[in-house]
Amino acid sequence: MTYTPTVRIKRNNYIAWEIPNTETSFNYALIDRSLEQSANYSGLVSQVISNNTYFDMTGASHWYRLRFQDATNNVYSDYTAPFQTDGEYYCTPREVADFLGRSQFDDTTNPTRFIVEDIIAETCDEIERITHDAWRKVRVNNEYHTINIRDRLLGYRNMYPYDYATRISVSLKYRNLRPFTSGTTKIEVYDGTNWVDYVTTYHEARDKDFWIDYNRSMIFFVNRFPLWQRHNVRLTYDYGQTEIPGDIKKAAI
Repeated sequence: MTYTPTVRIKRNNYIAWEIPNTETSFNYALIDRSLEQSANYSGLVSQVISNNTYFDMTGASHWYRLRFQDATNNVYSDYTAPFQTDGEYYCTPREVADFLGRSQFDDTTNPTRFIVEDIIAETCDEIERITHDAWRKVRVNNEYHTINIRDRLLGYRNMYPYDYATRISVSLKYRNLRPFTSGTTKIEVYDGTNWVDYVTTYHEARDKDFWIDYNRSMIFFVNRFPLWQRHNVRLTYDYGQTEIPGDIKKAAI
């Protein structure tokens, strides 16, 4: 039979899955791990399926996939899509229960702990969408920007020393950038034929090829300018502050 496991929780290296219904004969959960989404995966753990949680103590930045096994008949389910565990949420189910003045959520309550976790995750995403900021590490993949003709003309006209390093720039959608890491996060510019990753190819500094204002989430091109083309800058980046203030926690609850 065709069956794909459902992963319910992916937070802080903590993974939980739905136990399959009694119509299936699966009795083991197999978790594979990789350093990259599309790289080779190696077996991480095999455990009884009813023990439906796993914590990876060394799991930072890893990718995972999950499948079930019927060890008696040597039958396997389909793999889940590769996934990473999310960063910290802005509140916990326990804090929500305490705020409501009710008993703690678990697998038998209404709503269940899994449902509350999902609602918290959706609320965190909504807070980040409205504020264009985050109070955890969040990954943005393939955000496109256009350097238009006005930017280039003004850039080439403003040749004075005091603004030479701020001539052509892009403003990212979200604030408080995290440092770029070669091979993981990217500043890609289309040169007419290929996408060139400035993080791995060029140098970051105000007097070099490009520099970054991490607080305002702006990237300035100094000596290597993008072409005048639509969607000619493509960014994959991490953003977010490191501490959760009280008002953000309250908003999430």
